[in-house]
Amino acid sequence: MASMAIRERRRTLRYCNLLVRQIVQMKNKIGMLLMEAGVSYNKHRLHETGYFRELLATNPTIDEGLGSLLRLCLRNGVLGGLLPVVGLSVCAATGNIYAGPYYLMVVTGLTRVVGRLLLKETHAIRIWAEVET
Repeated sequence: MASMAIRERRRTLRYCNLLVRQIVQMKNKIGMLLMEAGVSYNKHRLHETGYFRELLATNPTIDEGLGSLLRLCLRNGVLGGLLPVVGLSVCAATGNIYAGPYYLMVVTGLTRVVGRLLLKETHAIRIWAEVET
């Protein structure tokens, strides 16, 4: 059996590998969205830090709706991708097996509260009424 230091290093490397894989998957999905919209981009630079923000700011073919959708997609991907990793890291750091699920419940609760406060209800609104006229 490996020593505690080696086991801890392996666990850290597994978390880093998981995080890198999820970030690459998210950027590949964003690249597919850009291709569907017909936006020209440099596929080799897509995985560089800051290229995505630069692309959204400088590319005139990206309309505001697509830009906000891509920003939201990236933010949700980062939050959703990091949530399990951070939850497991909290468990490992505290030694409490329930710390990770508590973290997940707190983030979910905060998301619900912020969503309730900032998003208006569209249940009784006919969304397609303005398109029909």
